[in-house]
Amino acid sequence: MCNFGIVESVGSKKGEAVVVKPYLSDSCMGCQNKCGRFGKPIEALNPHQFPLREKQTVRLRVSRIQFFVQGFFSLFFPIVCSFASLFAAPKLVALLFKTDFASRHFQALEFLMVLATFLLSSALVFFLSRTDFVISRPEIEDIIIDG
Repeated sequence: MCNFGIVESVGSKKGEAVVVKPYLSDSCMGCQNKCGRFGKPIEALNPHQFPLREKQTVRLRVSRIQFFVQGFFSLFFPIVCSFASLFAAPKLVALLFKTDFASRHFQALEFLMVLATFLLSSALVFFLSRTDFVISRPEIEDIIIDG
């Protein structure tokens, strides 16, 4: 999560979300070059009711619980799916081929099923991290530079 951003637009109503363009690097904060080091604009909340204007630089904050849940999900979801398929693969292979014969070919097929489950669950995490799906919006914590 980017810690700083520049205000693009402020809602006209009180409590309305503010559109902020996050800096991709903290070193870009004081830079005057227009090199495009900004991320995609996001909506942020203004819980402290700061008097915001366009072109102000603000500090953003995300709850630590949300940050922890996101990291936990992205790390352990593929591993949990792989272990689940590790126990389900022998039963599924036996069901598909109507045999209990444990040859090398069936063990290789079970391994490929576990590998496919890991890759598919990792791809799911990857694509979900690239969407605009937001559990909660970041909050504006402070005004850094008055633009």
